[in-house]
Amino acid sequence: MKKSLTRRRGERREEFKKEIFLDLFIFLLPEKNYSVII
Repeated sequence: MKKSLTRRRGERREEFKKEIFLDLFIFLLPEKNYSVII
């Protein structure tokens, strides 16, 4: 039980970090470059 809970928490942390990274990446990029990437 404990192992499964830790794994779930770890996955949530990784997803949360990815979301923050994407938000910062988009925020730091100029609007022109962001539109080109999309």
